[in-house]
Amino acid sequence: MPAPANESARHWELKRAAASWALHQGFDLVAAELRLPRTPYRADLVGCLLSGSEPVLTAVFECKQSRADLLQDSRSISETRSRIEELQSRLDHLTRLLGLHYPNLRQGEELFPQFETRIHAEKIGHAGYARTERQLRSLQRHLHAGTKFDKVLGWNLIDLHYLVVEKDILRGSEIPEGWGLLVRENDQLTLQAAPRRCGPEPKLRQELLAAMARQGTHRTLREMNVPSWNNPVEPDESTD
Repeated sequence: MPAPANESARHWELKRAAASWALHQGFDLVAAELRLPRTPYRADLVGCLLSGSEPVLTAVFECKQSRADLLQDSRSISETRSRIEELQSRLDHLTRLLGLHYPNLRQGEELFPQFETRIHAEKIGHAGYARTERQLRSLQRHLHAGTKFDKVLGWNLIDLHYLVVEKDILRGSEIPEGWGLLVRENDQLTLQAAPRRCGPEPKLRQELLAAMARQGTHRTLREMNVPSWNNPVEPDESTD
């Protein structure tokens, strides 16, 4: 299926790859170009995992096709990035060591094990790991403060946030705090960093589900050339 006239082919393919990945992870519903309830932000893609008719897990996917596109939203600072890279390397090294010596630290508490995000080093009181992680999160907050990524995460409307990019346009240390990273190569997405699980109120998940249903209805009516009784048109607003 070709990209829409107002969208580049590469960006469209990233969204398609994200939709396929979400469905393979067990999400029941996906919707593209959906405005998140209570915000002016139009997401590239959202996903919803249901238990019966109840939404129990939601995800948003922000697709970036080029490094320039990415940095426009993150406004990265070279000195901060350098320090973040150093701390991330140290944290990765500690994570590998702790995972080998304490495999039980990875077992546990996530309702959906495939979305488990971190080593629970606080269980053994590893001061070095806790300090490095604290410093890293602080610098990442500083790096992305006031950007789209920071705002979307701060709204706490979605459980999981993913940045979807082409290969080699983003270093691991540049991932916005709390966001996961999906990298496309050979038309496949690979999860290179897991997102932090947020905790939106259940009613917010319901609002997202309702927005997805409304969007699907409007699209169906347009395709069938059936006028809607109230002619709803969502404003084309975005934080892009």
